[in-house]
Amino acid sequence: MERLPASSSTLATLESTEAFGLDAADVKYVTQHFRYTFTNEKVRRSARYYSPGWRTWAAVAVQLAWRRYKHRKTLASLSFIRPRRPLSRCSSLGEEQLRLYTALLTSPKPNQDDLL
Repeated sequence: MERLPASSSTLATLESTEAFGLDAADVKYVTQHFRYTFTNEKVRRSARYYSPGWRTWAAVAVQLAWRRYKHRKTLASLSFIRPRRPLSRCSSLGEEQLRLYTALLTSPKPNQDDLL
């Protein structure tokens, strides 16, 4: 991983933009939390790639990590303010909605036969 360049392209933006990178551990965390398991690695990769549920879950997980990072960065810049709760417990309404959405996507779905 260290031998690869940080980026092979240059982007020009019209407005100021914030960006972040994912470590190998972050990507591994997202890929290991896919709830379907297949014995064939090729089938597993294609199912993950084409699954809209998994893509949405991965996007939500990355978004939550970004919001936590931004929150910690903001609190660190305001060193004179002490948070009432630990940083890991601080959350906004938007973050709670993302957590609920993730829980709904990743929870096991009942079979149609069970409902009849």
